[in-house]
Amino acid sequence: MKKRMTSLALVLAVMICVVQWGSFMNVGAAAMSSAEALTPFVYQTGEYTALRKLVIYTSGEGSQSTGKSLPKDTKVNVSAVAGEFGKITYSGTTGWINLSYALNPRNKADIPARLAMLRRKFPAGMYWNEEESGVPIPDGYTDQPCQSGHADKRCNYFDGTCQCHGFALKLGYDLFGMHASCWERHYDIDRIMVGDLVRYRSRHTVMITGVYDTYFTVADCNWNYCCNIEWDRKMKKSYISFYEDNVYDGVYHCLTNGGSMLPYTTTQATTTTTKPTTTTTKAATTTTKASTTTTKASTTTTKPTTTTTKAATTTTKAATTTTKAATTTTTKATATTAAARNIQIPTVTKPVLKITSQPKAVTVKEASKATFTVRASGSGLKYQWYYQKKGKTGWTLWKGKTSRTLTAVTIASWNEMKVRCKVTDSTGASLHCSAAKLTVIPKLKITSQPQSITVKKGAKVTFSIKASGKGLQYQWYYRKKGKTAWVRWKGKTSSSFTVTSYASWKGMQVRCKVTDSTGDKLTSAIATVKMK
Repeated sequence: MKKRMTSLALVLAVMICVVQWGSFMNVGAAAMSSAEALTPFVYQTGEYTALRKLVIYTSGEGSQSTGKSLPKDTKVNVSAVAGEFGKITYSGTTGWINLSYALNPRNKADIPARLAMLRRKFPAGMYWNEEESGVPIPDGYTDQPCQSGHADKRCNYFDGTCQCHGFALKLGYDLFGMHASCWERHYDIDRIMVGDLVRYRSRHTVMITGVYDTYFTVADCNWNYCCNIEWDRKMKKSYISFYEDNVYDGVYHCLTNGGSMLPYTTTQATTTTTKPTTTTTKAATTTTKASTTTTKASTTTTKPTTTTTKAATTTTKAATTTTKAATTTTTKATATTAAARNIQIPTVTKPVLKITSQPKAVTVKEASKATFTVRASGSGLKYQWYYQKKGKTGWTLWKGKTSRTLTAVTIASWNEMKVRCKVTDSTGASLHCSAAKLTVIPKLKITSQPQSITVKKGAKVTFSIKASGKGLQYQWYYRKKGKTAWVRWKGKTSSSFTVTSYASWKGMQVRCKVTDSTGDKLTSAIATVKMK
């Protein structure tokens, strides 16, 4: 008996936990994760180069340090792999290092296959903002956007950055098994490859999923400032430029993705340059002048000693001039080499497209007009509205809704629907505004009228009415036979009630007035009381 009671208590405890957990998960955005959709990256054994100073751990779990570290740029052999940790021996210490911060050219990624898995792990239309007790979960997502300005603090983080940049770094890490902080960075748009990360205009970071003649397709999040996840959005190549003073702008390229790009590029160039041809000519002219001065100095040697000294001084000056010319020539030759490589020099172009006013939530009655407005700055703006019905995850293009103000006559099924607008400027750049919620108050309708009845004196009689609408209130009235005025029936304020009949009710009429939360009113049909 005692064992049975103990088992019953355990079952009840488990049921309570399940109910409480279910209640917790139904509050706010639904937390989701499909990390299992991505196969873990498989690291190869062999020679690795440390791309940063690496702690040497006592085990492949990376939980405890040996107190030793592997210096940056050190080559070391990895003899065994456990997850993302590799076993090494360095300076007499045997331990494990984190291979996601080291380079082994054998660590090739099947890019198409892993991108397909990433699409399942982070589905389009979801939001990269899952957290638990204030702790971000970068491998998860939710079905609800962050609020305006990210006030709810649910934005995710990875490698110390959040929103679009953090999401791109997360995609890069999941794709290649190497943290993007260890990738190389260049500025040559013509050498961008699938899998590269691009931070442009000091404002947004994307992962390249496709390379075409005039545009790229990209994966990103937070394009509409709500941490939304998108895949294969088109972006014109001409739209990309880099801010020279921004430490993050540029093309991030993983070294295992087709090798290094740096031999074809340089670090960020300065904006001041001189034409190589003009500089070379000037250098040649200066050298000629130096030679002439030297000849003159030699001729003057037959003169007195003082003159020879002057000549020597002149020679020294000429030599100095020649050195300066050579230096100038070398500097300009570097510029010539850079020009020959066709390097894209970053340009500063201030973004012109901006959402200046977001659409507001609207509450209207059924069959009334709902109006949403978005305002943006930019040139040649075009608008396209989308909607997302309650319970759905994808956005549907709203045909014909292509102006900055959307007006539509509502129907009941639109209740709790969301709308948003995509704004595109003349350069092809686009922005999504924040989603706005539509609340539709159902139109007040009487769906079942009170019915006339025949009863005996002292018998029970029931009057009822059925109506649809929001916040309904009821008030019943009666009018006895031969009277003209309707009398408010005190206390009769529900949709149905039962009373005892009286002989004086013969021929009495009954009706009900229904009022909804908006103040709309409807009066029912008349029911007549007949006595047997």
